[in-house]
Amino acid sequence: MEPIPPITPPQVPPPAAPNPDVPVSSDDARRPTPDARQTLPWGKIAIAVGIVILILIGWLSLGKVDIGATPGPDKVYINGKVAKIGAQKHMPGQLRVKIEKDGYLTYEKTYKLGFHGKLSASPTLKKLPVAELMTEGVAGSLTLANKGVGAQGISADRSYIVRATFKKAPGASIQSDSTSDTSGAEPAKAFNIEHLNLDPLKAIDNVQYPSDKRFALITGQGGEIGLLDFARRDVTSQDYSIFDSNIKSAAPSPDGKNIFYWLFQNDLQKNYLVRDTLQRTTPDRFFDQPLIDQLGVTKLKFRWSPDGQKVLGLGEKTILIDILGRKASILEDKATLENAWFSNDGLTVIGLTAEGVLTTINLTTRQLTPHDITTSAEKLTIGDNNLLYIVTKSGDFFSYNFDTKLKVVYLIDASVNAPDITTWLVDTNGALVYFVVDSKLYTATLVRGDYGE
Repeated sequence: MEPIPPITPPQVPPPAAPNPDVPVSSDDARRPTPDARQTLPWGKIAIAVGIVILILIGWLSLGKVDIGATPGPDKVYINGKVAKIGAQKHMPGQLRVKIEKDGYLTYEKTYKLGFHGKLSASPTLKKLPVAELMTEGVAGSLTLANKGVGAQGISADRSYIVRATFKKAPGASIQSDSTSDTSGAEPAKAFNIEHLNLDPLKAIDNVQYPSDKRFALITGQGGEIGLLDFARRDVTSQDYSIFDSNIKSAAPSPDGKNIFYWLFQNDLQKNYLVRDTLQRTTPDRFFDQPLIDQLGVTKLKFRWSPDGQKVLGLGEKTILIDILGRKASILEDKATLENAWFSNDGLTVIGLTAEGVLTTINLTTRQLTPHDITTSAEKLTIGDNNLLYIVTKSGDFFSYNFDTKLKVVYLIDASVNAPDITTWLVDTNGALVYFVVDSKLYTATLVRGDYGE
C-alpha cells in the first residue's frame, strides 16, 4: 500500500500590486478602506450644541426693562448703546442706564438685572437752572430781602441800597419765558425794584441788618456810621441819622434791640467797648482802656452770635466777648481771620483769612481748623449749623459741610461765566440763588449737580 502524502495548504498567490494605469470600478471607489475612514467631529458638535443651549437659556432668562422719565426723555442708553424708550427685554447683568433730555440734567445710574428680573427706571428729571435778570447797577455784598423772597445790595455808585423782590411766587417767575442771555437781557417785569434811601448817601462801604431787615446800619467809606430806618419812608428822607462820630465800628444784635460798638472819647483819649440800646439810651461800658490794652488790640469789628449772647471781635487778634458773663477771651492771638461769622447754633466761628482760606474755630474745644477751600466773604453763605454754600475763585459752586468735609456740587446757568460772579447768596430754604455779574443781579433755582443716588 502506498503511503499517504502529507496534506499541505493550497498556495494562494499574493495580491497583485495595484496598477495605476488600471481603472478602479465605481463600487471599489465607494468602499472606504480602514485607513481612509474619518471619525465625526464630536467636539465641535458638542460646542455648537452648548452654544445653542446657552442661547436658549439666555433667551428664557431675559429680564424685563422699562425705561422712561418725567418729563419724557429724548434719548435712552443702556451700557453706552442707544436703547428703546419704554418696555423692552434685556440680558441679565449690570446695566448702566443713561437718560437725556434737552434742558434737563442727564440721569445716569447702574442697575443690576437678574434672571427673569424686572427693572424700572423712571426718574423725575431736574430742570437745568436758567438765570433771570432782576435788575442792574448792583454792587457790594448781598443779603436776603425782608421776607427772604428777594435780595438787596448796594448800588453800583454806592449811593443807594437796592432791593429786588418778586411780584409773584418765586417759582412762577423763575419758570417764566424770560431770556437767559446774561449779556444783553432786559430786567424782567416780574420783580419789584426799590431804592431804599431816597436821599442818596455818599460812599456806602458796608451795610448790616438785624434779622428782620427793618433797618440798616450803614458804614461810610470815610468811617462814619449811621442808621437807616425803613419804617419811615417819605419823598424826602428815610430817617437816616448819623451816629456819634467817635464810634469807630459797630454791629446790631440779631433782634435789632441792641448795638455793640467801639467808642473813642476824644476828650479823654480813651477807648471803650460798649453795649447799648439801638437808640443809645443805656450805654453799658463793657471794657475800658486798661482792659482793651490787656487784650492787645487797637481796633475791632464786631459780629453778634445768633442768640445775642456773644460778640466776636476781629482785629489784631480774634476776641470772643461773653455778654452775659461780661468777660472776653482770646480765640486766636494773631490776625488770622480777616472776616468771620458765627454758625447758626453759635458753636462755631466760620472765618476767612486774608488769603481767603476757610477756617473754623470750635468754641467748645477752641480748636482752629483750616480747610482746603479758598473763597471770599461775598461768595459764602451760611446754610445751617455746619453747612456752607461756596463759590471758589475758579467758579466752582458747592455746599460744604465743615464737620464731615462733604462737598455737594451745584449748577449754574451755562450762559453765565461763573468766575465773573462777584457776589453770591443762597436763600434760607436752599431753593433759590442770587448772584451779581457785571453789576447785574440775577436769580435762579439752585440745582444739585447729581441726583443724590
